[in-house]
This record gives sequence, C-alpha cells and structure tokens, in this order.
Amino acid sequence: VEQKLKGLYWMRIIIQLIEKEFQQIEKMATRP
Repeated sequence: VEQKLKGLYWMRIIIQLIEKEFQQIEKMATRP
C-alpha cells in the first residue's frame, strides 16, 4: 500500500510539472 501511495504522489508531481510546461508553451504560442 505504501508503495502505491508513493507512486501516486510522484504521478501528481510529474503531472503538475508537465502542466506548467504546457502553460509556458501556450504563452509562447499566443504571443504575436
């Protein structure tokens, strides 16, 4: 069970990092 929780924790961190990257890419793309 502890291993599963650790996996979910890391998944959330990775997803948050990816979302931040995508937001930066979107800002770059929407620039005139």
